[in-house]
Amino acid sequence: MVAYREERDTERVITNVAALLEVRGDVDTVLTAATYVEDHGFTPFDALHLVESDGDTIVSSDETYESFAPRLDLKTVEDE
Repeated sequence: MVAYREERDTERVITNVAALLEVRGDVDTVLTAATYVEDHGFTPFDALHLVESDGDTIVSSDETYESFAPRLDLKTVEDE
């Protein structure tokens, strides 16, 4: 999040941190999310949401996910 806020290369920051520190959790998930931040303009939260969805349908009104994963649009659900 700090790398994103400070407009740093998030992939590089994650890779360097993982090399220097013991990281609890799945570093590959965070690194994959960082790639979506850098390459596709996702926010860190949206990128993690996408990666953790693992191809499942994402429930969101945010069109950011449109070409990356199936999405259930909350705006459509509200109209029904």
